[in-house]
Amino acid sequence: MSYQNGFNQMMGFGNPYAQAFNGQPAFGSPGGGGYGRGGGRGRGRDDRRGGGRGRGGGGGGGGRDRPPIPENSNARMRKMVIKLGDDENFEPVEDTHRLSRVLKRGWSEGSAGVCEGFRISVTQQPHKHSYLVVLLLELSRNIKSTQGAIDSEEAITGEKRKADDAEDGSESGREVLEDLSRALRGWVEGREWQNVRLGLQFFSSLVPAGLVTSSSLLGLYKSLLAVLEEVGGGGDRAERAVRAVGEGLIRSGKVLYEANPDDVENLVSAIEGYIIGRRNETKALIDPFSPILASGQETTPTPDTLDNFLSALHALRANFFNPPESLPRHWESVVLSEGTIQAEPYDIAPISMPPEMYAVDAHELDKGEGLIGNIQLFADEVVPSPDTLEGWVLRSLTLDLMNIYEVNRKECATLLLSLRKFLPSNTFKPLQPPAEGEEENNDLSTWSPESLVISTLLNGLLTLPKSAYKSVYYASVITELCKLSPNTVAPPVGRAVRKIFSYLGTDGLDVEITRRVAEWFSVHLSNFGFQWMWKEWIPELELPASHPKRAFMRRVTELEVRLAYYDRILDTLPEPMQAEGAGVISSQPPEPVWAYEKPDHPLHNEAKELLQLFRSKATVSEIRLHIESIANSTSGPGESLYPNYKKMIFETLLHLGSRSFSHFLNATERYLDLLRYLTSDQESRKNLLQSIWIYWKFSNQLKLITLDKYLQYGILEGSDIINFLFLIEKKMEQEEDYDEIEISLNGNGWTDEWKWEILKMTLEKHIGRVQSIKNKLKFIEREDEMARARRNAEILEKGGDVGADDDIENDMTEESRPEGSKAFNDAQTSLDIQASRLEKLLILTVKQFVSTLLPGSFADETSSNSSGGNQGLKSVLTLLESGEESLWSIRAKFGWYKEFVRLYSTQLIPLAEPIESTIFSNLTINESTDDIEKRAIDLVKSVWNSCLEI
Repeated sequence: MSYQNGFNQMMGFGNPYAQAFNGQPAFGSPGGGGYGRGGGRGRGRDDRRGGGRGRGGGGGGGGRDRPPIPENSNARMRKMVIKLGDDENFEPVEDTHRLSRVLKRGWSEGSAGVCEGFRISVTQQPHKHSYLVVLLLELSRNIKSTQGAIDSEEAITGEKRKADDAEDGSESGREVLEDLSRALRGWVEGREWQNVRLGLQFFSSLVPAGLVTSSSLLGLYKSLLAVLEEVGGGGDRAERAVRAVGEGLIRSGKVLYEANPDDVENLVSAIEGYIIGRRNETKALIDPFSPILASGQETTPTPDTLDNFLSALHALRANFFNPPESLPRHWESVVLSEGTIQAEPYDIAPISMPPEMYAVDAHELDKGEGLIGNIQLFADEVVPSPDTLEGWVLRSLTLDLMNIYEVNRKECATLLLSLRKFLPSNTFKPLQPPAEGEEENNDLSTWSPESLVISTLLNGLLTLPKSAYKSVYYASVITELCKLSPNTVAPPVGRAVRKIFSYLGTDGLDVEITRRVAEWFSVHLSNFGFQWMWKEWIPELELPASHPKRAFMRRVTELEVRLAYYDRILDTLPEPMQAEGAGVISSQPPEPVWAYEKPDHPLHNEAKELLQLFRSKATVSEIRLHIESIANSTSGPGESLYPNYKKMIFETLLHLGSRSFSHFLNATERYLDLLRYLTSDQESRKNLLQSIWIYWKFSNQLKLITLDKYLQYGILEGSDIINFLFLIEKKMEQEEDYDEIEISLNGNGWTDEWKWEILKMTLEKHIGRVQSIKNKLKFIEREDEMARARRNAEILEKGGDVGADDDIENDMTEESRPEGSKAFNDAQTSLDIQASRLEKLLILTVKQFVSTLLPGSFADETSSNSSGGNQGLKSVLTLLESGEESLWSIRAKFGWYKEFVRLYSTQLIPLAEPIESTIFSNLTINESTDDIEKRAIDLVKSVWNSCLEI
């Protein structure tokens, strides 16, 4: 049977293939095995989503008085395989030998459970591969049959003969291998890349154990790497095949090289050619470090995952393909018992890669497979570098476990802490240092398993352009690790944060990485009493207020205040950081500022009277009459209100809803028509934005929430917010009633990330609208297709012909047209409108970034910053030439321009032509343009060109 449809990528739990074996329930599925009162606390992904540990969870528990459902042979033997090695005092050879005898005795009743247990363990417990090889080796050994034994066969009677026959199990090992071979083919055809790679790792380990022929494994490698010869290079499938085959070679390379050295060299050369060839594709957009340097200085690009992999393969070849010491090889300790023979090695069939898929939803891809950043957080003596053979193997194993156990953070943390149990004893440093008087052994490892885990988790979080999972997953696993073993995990976490902090500034750590670290770190501190050694960073207070290190401290404290309250966080800071003007935390709590509350304000009486009307729930018409009756509020009857009166109304309405989020929503919905009436033109909407900035000047979070809801209700447009974000740093300072938000504390919004937070929210809101309508269109199309099928069925019943579609469409009356067609047309019209708005918004954002980064070169006079003087990238480069590092806000804006292009490349690439013609063509380069200006233009253009080459 085909595994493509029958074998679920989530470990095969509750899948049709498992049901084909006598219809027995899968491990961890409702009614299946597992452990815990609710059933289903197994290893698998589906298993851990269902079930649970509570009473009756997952259908496997039930009430207290309900007797437990007895396990059948399949479930019992499946659990034996899956739990192999879980015992505290497990002995890989002896205990596995005993288990193999038990499995052979019950093979006739539970073979399907054993096969399923192997499939689950191979793909969901890669740390147990060595144990599984030993078990399969034992299952593949048969009792030796001699002529004397045949002649005396008649003398064997009763239970002894039955036991001998049962323990023979001559085909048990082959059955498992055949089942795994079929499963591997199904995983390849189903594009379950993590299962493919882990399955191939397991088969590669079977070659040194003598269970699979080297020639057949070589044939399998070649068939998978044939994708590299396709036109176009094979796309994503090529990278999957390269990593799967390469990691297989790490395990089987020595045996294969001894038998077929030329074939192995050709495989390595093919992998090498692919990885080196892809270096022609730009990787600048996903480099975690992108410092802006003076002319003549060059930075070394950070190696990506495949670069590290190639270095590891080179190390493997230099070591004559000997496997790394960190890979356990327990099968080497297995001795062939007297009276037994080893079954013939299995020939695994070649498998071809499936064709490229050009239209696939993102959620259908194996998104966690092989994605990780490459920031060095620890010394090589503590965590092996991923470009070494040992470092690659250890990080790959840790990353696989993180991906597999993503749905159960507690079990993931527990397993990661017990990693040394499944690896050779000398892989990590000893738990106990040498006692006094003992000689120090220089051969002992210095690697720390906790540091390895923290490094892998944080690099997974900091992967560009996106992490495989939401940041809360990585944060929760680190939290669980610290709770389980605070003395061993907390120090590596602290060292990692300090190392990341040291990269801020000159090293050019990417602004998106800085944002993720600040969000994770603030959440992490909230789980441990907000305690941190802030005093270590007191010397950094001498840096400029906009320096990334100062901005990072401000961002962390701001996020901490969101998670607690102002005074709580203020008390955790040392006195120098609490001082006025220190720039670590705002001088005021995030409370609203209603200036009209002061009796000496010119509009105090008008605002107070208006607030009373709002609180008395006056109607919109009553409010409008009152506004029009205010003296000196307009230049004449029928004229628009003066801006200061509009701001007073906006801020008073904000004050009405400031008590809570529900108050804000109620106030907005009650006076929605009033807001729309007062914001009918662009200038009025700008006044509204100014009012929001003034009223919530101490709370960037409430700015974001307010703008989000005003966008949702259609009070503001996306272009209003985009234009305002780029105007505020210059225009708002000129407003008489604007008190700058302590610029020494808050930078200009780019270094402190809150401007990007608002910009991203605005774009995501519009992208979400477009995607929502697209999903609606898909649903309507399915409904229309069903209606069409029903209509055709009716025609067939009447003896008609459904082949002439055009004639049928022409003959259809309005009532007989497919259901949902009008809805489809309406949705398509709505999609066109929203898609057009999104395109304009994206083009506007590019234009604003380019015009503010290159104010002296952008020729479009309509740009709000075309007269912005020389405060752009040119100023940064000019100062660098004189040896001065400053203008960090401009550097941050350039970093967010890079993140914008990187994050929305899918939406920007189709707009390449209008962006080129309306924006980049307006960058003027002539004889008067100096070299520094040309270099600034090249920096901005290089980011855009990298986007086009993705």
